[in-house]
Amino acid sequence: MSLKHIVSLETAKKLHAVGLKNENPEFGDVFYTVHPDTKQVDTVVVGSAKWHISALLEMYFAASATDLLQRMGERYRLLCVGGKNWIVEKEIDTRFDDAEYEYVTEAFPLENNANPAEALAEVFISNFG
Repeated sequence: MSLKHIVSLETAKKLHAVGLKNENPEFGDVFYTVHPDTKQVDTVVVGSAKWHISALLEMYFAASATDLLQRMGERYRLLCVGGKNWIVEKEIDTRFDDAEYEYVTEAFPLENNANPAEALAEVFISNFG
């Protein structure tokens, strides 16, 4: 299973600290678990054989780009540039042209990262935390 489009454990901890938690996990959601004594880290997918909720383990939601965009609202966009980097933009103004069928959007870039979830997480931490 490829986990390249979720945040890292370090970012998941930062998101957790600013209040992004997944209180109602759904099938397919990913969490990092950390054993408090051994500090062993595991990646667990809801619905897999390893999925369990234990009071003994620290759990951090490994948010995907989709998870973050859903929480950030419709003014935020994720753009792929050059097939490698992901840029997060925030729309600041939308207006219709004279023909009233095409709109012009002014936006400004907020973050740039090779991982779309990491790019969105930085913006989320800065603006929603």
